[in-house]
Amino acid sequence: EFRRVLFRSRNDAEQFARFVGTRRWSVIWLAGRGIVGSPAGELEHESTCLASLLDAIEGADFARPGVFVIASSAGAVYAACGTSPKTEWTVPSPTSAYGFAKLDQERMVLEKSNTAALARTVVVRIANVYGFGQDDRKPQGLVTHLCRAVLLRRPFNLYVPLDTRRHYVSASAAAAPASPAPSAPSAAPSAPSAPAAEAPKQPSLLDSQ
Repeated sequence: EFRRVLFRSRNDAEQFARFVGTRRWSVIWLAGRGIVGSPAGELEHESTCLASLLDAIEGADFARPGVFVIASSAGAVYAACGTSPKTEWTVPSPTSAYGFAKLDQERMVLEKSNTAALARTVVVRIANVYGFGQDDRKPQGLVTHLCRAVLLRRPFNLYVPLDTRRHYVSASAAAAPASPAPSAPSAAPSAPSAPAAEAPKQPSLLDSQ
């Protein structure tokens, strides 16, 4: 069961805690409009919003701890890593403010693991996601902009090295590993989830605690 929740204060988190009761629950953070070229100031605002949400959840009176999942960016986090493929053990090497902001947000989430409110936190580093509902006003999303150029019969300029390769994943496939499964079978009702945005941003499960 998914329920859209607007977390503006601790009171909203308390309402969510009353809604889930003793059931398993999770919050999936998919929010943010930042891209690789975004200035640090814009990204700092997103990190502040994430911190506020985590503080609200930590301060709420949940009957049982839940799971917090954050969607990060593999492309930004591993920007300067020359080896392929990247794995959970590849050392992050960002080159942009966006990449450093993603690492900082990951740290913020992982620090909240094994607390009274959160039994587990999960970082999902993904990249090259396509699907319906992508914001075509952002200079991001190759498949989206290619389709738009075809439909509008407009030229599409793409500047990349000739040896560039991309592997794309659909938004629905990217969302599957981001949905935390219970650690053991249980007769409890299905777990409510509160998505923090409408669609996945960018799927390899990279880190969890």
